[in-house]
Amino acid sequence: MFSISTAYNNPTKTLHISYSQTDTIFQGQHLRVGEQLESSNKEFGLEFFSLDANKTHYIGIFYNLPSNKTLFPDDYRPIWIANRDDPIPYASGNNLTLDHDGKLKILYGRDSFVLLSSGNATARNASATLFDNGNFVLVELNTNGSVNKTLWQRFDYPTDTLLPGMKLGRNFKTGHIWSLTSWISDNVPASGSFTIGLDTIDDHLIIWWLGRVLFWTGGRWENGTFGNVSRISHYDYVNLSFVSTEDEKYVTYSVNETRTLSRYAMDTFGFIKERGAAWPFGVCFYKPSAGCVTAESIGCLIRNDSWFERRPNSVSGNRFRFGNNNMSLFDCKRQCENNCACAAFASITATGTGCEIWRKAKATALLLLNQTANRSKRRKIDKMSHEVQLYNFESLAIATDNFSPENKLGEGGFGPVYKGELPDGQEVAIKRLSTSSGQGLLEFKNEILLIAKLQHTNLVRLLGYCTQGKERILVYEYMHNKSLDFFLFDNNKKELLNWDTRFRIIEGVAQGLLYLHKYSRLTVIHRDLKASNILLDADMNPKISDFGMARIFGRQESEANTKRIVGTHGYMFPEYALRGIVSTKTDVFSFGVLLLEIVSGKKNNSCYDFEHPLNLIGLAWELWREERALELIDATLIESCSCDEVMRCIHVGLLCVQDYAKDRPSMSSVVPMLTNDTKQPPPPERPGFFI
Repeated sequence: MFSISTAYNNPTKTLHISYSQTDTIFQGQHLRVGEQLESSNKEFGLEFFSLDANKTHYIGIFYNLPSNKTLFPDDYRPIWIANRDDPIPYASGNNLTLDHDGKLKILYGRDSFVLLSSGNATARNASATLFDNGNFVLVELNTNGSVNKTLWQRFDYPTDTLLPGMKLGRNFKTGHIWSLTSWISDNVPASGSFTIGLDTIDDHLIIWWLGRVLFWTGGRWENGTFGNVSRISHYDYVNLSFVSTEDEKYVTYSVNETRTLSRYAMDTFGFIKERGAAWPFGVCFYKPSAGCVTAESIGCLIRNDSWFERRPNSVSGNRFRFGNNNMSLFDCKRQCENNCACAAFASITATGTGCEIWRKAKATALLLLNQTANRSKRRKIDKMSHEVQLYNFESLAIATDNFSPENKLGEGGFGPVYKGELPDGQEVAIKRLSTSSGQGLLEFKNEILLIAKLQHTNLVRLLGYCTQGKERILVYEYMHNKSLDFFLFDNNKKELLNWDTRFRIIEGVAQGLLYLHKYSRLTVIHRDLKASNILLDADMNPKISDFGMARIFGRQESEANTKRIVGTHGYMFPEYALRGIVSTKTDVFSFGVLLLEIVSGKKNNSCYDFEHPLNLIGLAWELWREERALELIDATLIESCSCDEVMRCIHVGLLCVQDYAKDRPSMSSVVPMLTNDTKQPPPPERPGFFI
């Protein structure tokens, strides 16, 4: 007997000998990592496996892949995963057990477990067996070894795969529903966005999308088939059945040939794939209009047509062509209109001959997102009036071309940020929480709860988020000119920031902070204001971003202590770094640092004196004391700047970085100081953290 020990989709798996020699686990026994239950016909095996380089553990059922049968890539995919939504930490000590109460559990860690079998009844003589049809059944035995009753079976809890004998439908006595649900992605088996089941009211086979939005209907069951399914299988030996009784209603299928590996699996886009078929089966209940991607065409699933072949030199895995290179564009259009797989068509030559089409998988998912954008469930955050969109993971993966490195905009403490495009053409920035991030769920929730309440022209707008499975993703409006540091600290790009642009950025950031501190519904302390968190739109207007570290104050609060010190060195305020005290004056300090950086084009946390370790604040302070403050200015600004405005900005910047918080001006005072050249600000005192 053999056991698969690596990821399911690698045909060159390492095989190792299993320690178990049975199809059954009895009460008090354990199935350990490296061991396998094997069905008596040796067609199915149950074991532990990992899909993410041994970071998490699942337990599932696989085909045993006999060498005398034709195998396909998806045959290495598990047909059932016990803990798809509850992965456990990878460890050699993990095990599956049937405990003394007759409960089937996955044990991990010191005292942790995942309960698989449902029900409160206690069984004293129980066993769980992997059967020849791929079912895994927990039963209570009589004293003579015969079965007293079935306690639980995995056929009642399918994941994404239907085997012969399994059901799609409903048990009216118990209310239990049999359905399939897609994976989030090819390597993340958690419950995805698509579900297929039986509408037991009108006997339709239906695929639902996230939020129960209709994706596809197979039509009503009549005359031995569903109305819109002209062909359920590529093979003659598959038989579809429909059962309707007082107690239950379901659809199932069987195969004529013995020990024939057969399965139907739902992929991440909601398509149903038959084992061994080149493409998913399916039919249209709407026709595409002139080959265009339209709302009416979302009901099409890909059909396996022999004349439909892959274009070998295509740069995209989703681009295909018709077989006739001499086909006219008119004929191409007509073929597209009459084919479910066609989402769009085009000529492949300059003379208008040949025909190229885009297959349906990617187009349908994009289209579905577009069609349901206004109807899909929106979630109110903290019962505030402003709403953000709840996105599913698949749609964001499509928007970023599966988080392609080519779409990566950058990476911060939270994780990587990608450029994406939604179906309506809107460009977005998609921030995905990294598993190695120092930030986590707390900061993620904080940003959603907070930024959903904030609306200001100088604050970046949060469009939505995703919390599917273990994913933590934020979707923002896209800022075409990235972040301020992208220009400010680059010797070549900083020339694009003339003085008018820099002063507009200073004013915009000041207005954004004034809103956070005074005019928003609650007092908000950003706590991580810096050049990389100032984003620039197409017109170089600034927007404050990244509210994961922010703190919310009540209107009567002025300061607070925090045990957790967060932020960026160089922008961190003395009373916070040393004593954990946070107030609006902490943001004022960071704004002062940012202001001096914008004027000088220098980073604060660098050294600017060979004899004394002065940072930018120290350099500005020494030049101010020596009445040489204008020497701080970025050399690229000399011809474009207003000396009066530059001096006023340096003056205000030094006021903001004063050592004692009580000496720093509030943002209510900073804004008029920057814009009013008739009133002279008070002289600054010694700054904090300048040596």
